[in-house]
Amino acid sequence: MQSKMIFSATVLAALLAGCGGGNAPAGDNAAAERARSAAAPQRAAPAKMVLAYYSGYANNYKALTTHYANFNAVAIDYWNITAEGVVVGNGDPAPSNAIAFLKSKKIPIYGCISNVDGDWSQAIAHGVTGTFRKTAIANLLAFAKKNGFAGINIDFENVNKDDRANLSAFTAELGAVLHANGLKLIISVPAFSAADENHEYNQAFDLAALGRAVDYLQIMSYDQAIPAWDPGRSPVPAGWRMRSTMPSPKRLPSAS
Repeated sequence: MQSKMIFSATVLAALLAGCGGGNAPAGDNAAAERARSAAAPQRAAPAKMVLAYYSGYANNYKALTTHYANFNAVAIDYWNITAEGVVVGNGDPAPSNAIAFLKSKKIPIYGCISNVDGDWSQAIAHGVTGTFRKTAIANLLAFAKKNGFAGINIDFENVNKDDRANLSAFTAELGAVLHANGLKLIISVPAFSAADENHEYNQAFDLAALGRAVDYLQIMSYDQAIPAWDPGRSPVPAGWRMRSTMPSPKRLPSAS
C-alpha cells in the first residue's frame, strides 16, 4: 500500500533549426540563419507540471480544496478497467465534488485508470493491451470526453513481462487517439535503473517506447506511505525503491 504524492515533471521541447540552402557562401548562410532566428517568435519554455493524485481517503476533499494552489493538474484515482476494456469505478464514493471543484478552478483533470480487481491484475493488463485493445481505447476516449477531462493516466502495475510489446503498442495507439482529439496521456511507470531493469516486475515497461507515445512518464519514485501507517513505517523490504512501487489503487494528494 502506498500513497502517490505530488509529482513534478518538465517536458523538454526539441528546438529545430532551419537549414540554409542554395550555393551562397557559408558566411552568408550563417548571417541569414541569425536573421531568421532573430525574427522568429521566441518559444516559451515548457511549463512545469505539478500533478496531485486524488482518491477516496478521508479528508482528501479538504486537502484538495485547501492546497489546490500548489499544483496545476490532478489525476483522480477512482477508476479501474476490466479485461474486456470497460471502465468501472473502484468502489469508493464517486468523486463528483472533487471534479466540480477542480473544474471551477480550471485545473486539468486526468482520469487515472488502474488494472485492479481486488489487486493488481495481470489478466486485466493482458486483456486490455491485447485482445480487447481497440475496445479499451475507444472506451477510454469516450470516458475522457464525456467527463471533460484533459486526458488519461494509465496506471498498470504487475504487468506480465510477456506483455511488454502489448503494453507498448496499446500505449502508442491510445496516445495517438487521445492526441487526435486534443487530449493528453500520462503513464505511471516503476522507478528502476539499468541495474535492475530485468527484474520481472519491470520488464513489461519499455521506457523508450512508452516515452515516445505519451505526454508524461510519471515515474513512481515517491516514498512508501499511507495514512494508516506511522511516518516512516512501511512493511515493504528496503529494496523496493529501486525495483518498483508496491500495489495499491489508492493515493493521496499532497503539497510540497
